[in-house]
Amino acid sequence: MPCLDSDSLHGGNREALARRLGCRPEQLLDASASLVPFGPPWWLRRAVQRALKGTALTAYPDRQQWALRQAIADGHGLDPSQVIVGNGAAELFTWAARDAAAVGSSLVPAPGFADYTRALNTWQGVVRSQHLPLHWSAQAP
Repeated sequence: MPCLDSDSLHGGNREALARRLGCRPEQLLDASASLVPFGPPWWLRRAVQRALKGTALTAYPDRQQWALRQAIADGHGLDPSQVIVGNGAAELFTWAARDAAAVGSSLVPAPGFADYTRALNTWQGVVRSQHLPLHWSAQAP
């Protein structure tokens, strides 16, 4: 019998949800994440596993990305707590904006990439626009 949880915000982490609900992960049907419940075709699984030397590919990776953050930190002589990784630039803007909103106003170029302002507004940041000239001289400075 499947476990049901209508209160989940976002899925994909069946192990944590199963612990919370007191059931086994394989009892969960998670329709909130873009995952195929029966997995990729056999031939693709075999090719990927050969390429990755048998690493299991059945669940989302660690959401804290400890190994990746450690590897990046090691390569740059940093502490892993100084490394942030994300699911693309928009997510990273959101986290950078959280920190920027906490320390004061932010100057945002206009016109510019809309996600800067969107991310700051997410955290109730104070946004000031710096209007950029729309015409530049063709001469190098």
